[in-house]
Amino acid sequence: MRAAIRGRVESMGAATVSLDARRVPGPFQAHALWDALGGAGGARPGAELDGTFADALSEHVRGLVSASPVVLCVDGGEFLEPAVARALRHAVHAPGAERSALLLFVESESLSLESVGPAEHLRTVTSAAVRGDDGSGAELVRREYTFPAWPPTSVPEDADWAVEFRRLLANLAAGDADALRVTDPSVLAPVARRGAHRAAFVVACEVGERLGDEGNPWRSVALRAALDAGDFSSVARHAEAWTGASRIDATDGRRIAAEAAQRVGDAASVFRWLHGVEAPRTMDSDPAHQDALLLAWASAAEGRFTEALERLQVIYDDASAEPTALATADALRGACALRTSDRVGARRAFAEGLGRAETLGNASLESEFRRQIAGMQVESGAIDDARAHLVRAEEALRAGGRHAPRVGVLRALAAIELGARRVGEGIRVLESAHRLAKQAGTVDEILRTRIELAELDVAHGLYERARDEADSVLLVAREATREGLVADALVVLGDAAAARGDVEHALVRYDEACVLRRRRDEVGPAANALIAGAAALLDRGRTEDVSAAAARLHEAEPLLAAAKAGADPEVQRRWRVERAHAHVHEGDAAAAVPILAAAATEAKQLGMLDILWRAQRTLGMAHRRLGDEAAVAVARRAALDALEAWAMTLPPERRETFWNDPRKAELRRPRKRRGPADTTPAEHGAKGRRSKIVRLLELIKRLASEQDMD
Repeated sequence: MRAAIRGRVESMGAATVSLDARRVPGPFQAHALWDALGGAGGARPGAELDGTFADALSEHVRGLVSASPVVLCVDGGEFLEPAVARALRHAVHAPGAERSALLLFVESESLSLESVGPAEHLRTVTSAAVRGDDGSGAELVRREYTFPAWPPTSVPEDADWAVEFRRLLANLAAGDADALRVTDPSVLAPVARRGAHRAAFVVACEVGERLGDEGNPWRSVALRAALDAGDFSSVARHAEAWTGASRIDATDGRRIAAEAAQRVGDAASVFRWLHGVEAPRTMDSDPAHQDALLLAWASAAEGRFTEALERLQVIYDDASAEPTALATADALRGACALRTSDRVGARRAFAEGLGRAETLGNASLESEFRRQIAGMQVESGAIDDARAHLVRAEEALRAGGRHAPRVGVLRALAAIELGARRVGEGIRVLESAHRLAKQAGTVDEILRTRIELAELDVAHGLYERARDEADSVLLVAREATREGLVADALVVLGDAAAARGDVEHALVRYDEACVLRRRRDEVGPAANALIAGAAALLDRGRTEDVSAAAARLHEAEPLLAAAKAGADPEVQRRWRVERAHAHVHEGDAAAAVPILAAAATEAKQLGMLDILWRAQRTLGMAHRRLGDEAAVAVARRAALDALEAWAMTLPPERRETFWNDPRKAELRRPRKRRGPADTTPAEHGAKGRRSKIVRLLELIKRLASEQDMD
């Protein structure tokens, strides 16, 4: 997006309106945007962004457009509340504004609202955030940031670190290289600790550029800040440029880049970055252990678990190994055990690691072990124990001030609540995780929580909201090259389209998601995308759809076999139901009945209502093909019972929207008797006419008999 409009923005004498949408919740965000736009007649928006605010915003922008071209620069667009985003888009696309206004969302390259200091100091460093990808240094547009006042309860104006940071910004503004040279890069640590990783990154980059070869330590700080911000693509891009130009300590830069690659699951890049990194003379140093851990993870990610364990053994054999390295090795050893179905070994590794983490007082490691243990307890049915572990993990992180890792724990806790059919509580916890992710400024977690909420929305019939959220996540995830999140968003968009009957659009989305999953060697999710596409085709039920669906199911079969222990059993169950669904359409209803009956029984025992209703609905179709109308009624009633039980687990406000899916709503309507479903349309018509004649004759006979009785 940025590259596509760069030339146009640079060539126009544009009036600019700069908005920073990040880190500002709800009504406060509305006020900040209003202030940035200069207000309208001194009015301020109310507590909620209603039509009045959107209309006033549009009027203000149209007024600017009439005078000169306008660029709305929205920093941190992924943080916008949906109502604000809609208001901005409405303003830009107002009548008469299309040719003279642009809406520029800067998703990942902007300063944070957590930054301190007057705006005039920050303007000096904004250019580092908007440089072109070609390295030319040309700005997209000159922006002036508007920073709302900090709440004094959270950030004292006279805090030592804030004073030092303001001094650093002043020295940057004045171009005082001597002052910058004697400044310790650790001055940025408190900024990053408060979640302003992006601000720390931009400032560190700028200082590094000002100091030239003497700026290497600042560049290391910049990479670390980008890593902590979850901006892994920036880490890779800058590490590549800086190590190649010897503008950073090569070993340090490579290690940080390897860690970023590990965070996005890129094992090949971990090996590439650490290849040739000179190991310290002794193994009792933290960098060496860190290298061993990263390489062990990369080996495990590529399925070489024995090799991974051998790399970890180097740490275990070192008598002077730090407890933190040992605990991290325990976590990876447990994960390897799980992947090889060694549940006893996994339980032992996680228990040992938890003990080390508690001794260390390391809240992050403790929470990770508790999450892993909770996952194993869920599988064994110990839901209450799993919930207790996650609650303790969240409490430990909160007490330690580690707010970003809390997001993952809350997501896991939400999954438990949703799995236990406590949907309202699960949504509440997931929304809390989303708010916390926004406060912490962790982009990946913001996107994950948004897509997980969208998945619930589409399951509960809130298709427009799910589509808007998934579209927004897709835009950000594509630009940030987060293929996993892109695939997740595509599946949500496919599900929403399929539920509305737009099968062709759904197939495009599912197919793109499948390609991405296969590229990432995620065979289970790839199979799931194929199964979803097959289900959409079978629900439409055209003659050509049946063969296309069967082909997708055939393509998914080897993927499920390849997934082995790593596959989700639920995906296997969905495949069996849809394969039987295809059998019904292909005229082999007799073979489908026992498969569907077994699937329905298993789903009912497991409480998997989403699979149960489809199995029973398809079972009814099979019985109709076989001419057993009594069995059809029983199966349809069972499918409706499953849906009604599912709806009752939802919050009251979602129970009615749940029936927006026409496939579900059809089961609530009284069913008309029809001819067997395995006939052709012509046969349907002939048999239908014959049945009408028979019913008419029966009616005449009955009326005649009644008259005779009279």
